[in-house]
Formats: sequence, structure tokens, C-alpha cells
Amino acid sequence: MFPPMSWFPAKAVQRTRRFWRRYIVVGTLVCVLPLAYLVGLRIYSWHLSLNHLDNLASAEDLIESFDRVVHSHDSSDVAFKYPIAKWPAVLPVYFDASVPMEHKRSIIALFPEIQAITKLTFVEAAAFKPQGQMNIFWADDLSAIRRLEARYDVPKGFSSGFEEANCYFITVRGRNQSELARFVVFKNEPEDVWSYMCILEEFVQALGLHSDRATYLPSLFSEFTDPLDIPLNDKILLRALYDPAITHGMTVDDTRRLVPGIIRRLVADVEARGTEALYQR
Repeated sequence: MFPPMSWFPAKAVQRTRRFWRRYIVVGTLVCVLPLAYLVGLRIYSWHLSLNHLDNLASAEDLIESFDRVVHSHDSSDVAFKYPIAKWPAVLPVYFDASVPMEHKRSIIALFPEIQAITKLTFVEAAAFKPQGQMNIFWADDLSAIRRLEARYDVPKGFSSGFEEANCYFITVRGRNQSELARFVVFKNEPEDVWSYMCILEEFVQALGLHSDRATYLPSLFSEFTDPLDIPLNDKILLRALYDPAITHGMTVDDTRRLVPGIIRRLVADVEARGTEALYQR
């Protein structure tokens, strides 16, 4: 019998041990660092979402964000610009029977402040209509969303986004403002931590602020943060969209002439008087 590894040089054994030690250290770092980075990003996102809601962005950031959020959609290239799609003064909101009562209460609780900012009047619609109102649904699985799709005259793509998002909305522009419609779908259970975040984001976006492309944080219009209240800067975008000078159907060229002045005035007013300056009397 030969002694174990008697044929292997001692120096080679030492080098092999050093190699494996380094390999283990590097391998551990390769596995741990990306995870630590993602955890750090998540913590930073929560920090922004909870503690910086009242931070005021620069007028330039808000002007650029208005262009990106209002005139584009997440599903299309940012260079492709849609015309303004804002609601008329009275907005009927239909809550399908599928919507949990907790969701409905959370949405209705948003009405007073949004009405003050936009001068919209929310009224609960008695029945579904494919045009002229916001229709809100809830489904807990794909078969449920397909049953809703079969029951109602909903637009193409109503169920296709179900497996890709926790919540989403579809806009149907129609030929004029009276034909504007939006279909909002929630899928989280009421007790789910993401449920209220979804309600807040999708309802505000369904007012005409379509994409997650804001250049400031925190924002409902960003995939990086998940606020539990409407951030100050988002309120400024909403107020600018519902300024009387901005009308349904305006092109990006139209708003680029008007929005900078509106936002600079709003920023100055907020600096002087706080959030109250955004409320339309």
C-alpha cells in the first residue's frame, strides 16, 4: 500500500489549498453581494417611500416628469407621445360586485383630497358602461378575470395583463372626452400588504398620469418606490394636469408651451403656502 497522496508534491498541495480557499471566498462574494445590493435597494426604497413624501422636487424635474408620465405609457417607447386624456368635471366610478368592500372604502377615502386638487366630482355609477366612466374590478385568478371579460364589454387586453402585474388599468380614449373610459383591475387580497399600494397607484394613474417614468423619488409613477400616500410632487403633476388651461386631447407640443409656466407657479406657491396651494377653490 502507498501512503495517501505520496505521489503529489507538497508545494502543489499547498497551492491547491490556496486556490480552493480563494475560490470559496470569491464564490461567496459573488452570491452574497448581489443579494446584499438588492436588499439595500429595497431598504432605500422603503426609506424614500416612508420618509420623503413631502420633499419638493425642482421645477425642471417636475416639467420633465409631466411630459414622461402624462404623454407616454409603460407599454410604449418614451419617445412616442399620446395626447392628454383627462376626465371631464364629473367622473362616474363603477365598482363591480367583485371588488372587496375594503378596496372600495380605500378608494372612496381618496376622493376628498383628489377632488380638492383636480376639481373633479366623483359619483358612484349604478351600472357598468364601456364609455364615459371608470370601471373597477377585482379578480383573484385568471379564470375570474376571464369570467369578467366574458360578462362585460371590456377592451381587448383586459385579461392579458393579469399574470404580469399585481394591478393594472387599461385606457380607452374614444373619439372625444365623453367616450373616455378606464378599466382598473386589482388582484391582491384586502389583507395583502401590496393591496393599498396598488389601490393608491392605479386609481391616481387612472386619472390620466399613465406611466411609471417620473424622474424624482418617491413617486407613485415610479417602479422603484411604493408610497402609502400621494407624494407632494405627484400632487403637483395631478394639479398641473387638471389646470383649466390643460384640456383633453392636447398634444405634447401644446403642453410643452403651457406646463412649464403652470408648474413653476405651483412650485413657488407650494414653497410659500404648502400643500394647500394645490387645492383649487
